Amino acid sequence: LAAKHAPISREFSKKGCPVSMRADLWCHMLGVELDHVDVLYYEQLKAYVLQHDLLVDNLLYKVIVILIISI
Repeated sequence: LAAKHAPISREFSKKGCPVSMRADLWCHMLGVELDHVDVLYYEQLKAYVLQHDLLVDNLLYKVIVILIISI
């Protein structure tokens, strides 16, 4: 990882790598550099997905309750 050379990272990953190093290896292999802003943006997107899922879950619950009451 210290060499930051894509072919070396690829060869290392072929032999297996710890889970904790996979994100860094992928960044090296793809030539991507992540900074603090990228990590914050990703966390924000995860929070939006969670909020959306909870909203959909609540709507489905209400529909099921209405269907059960109308039977």
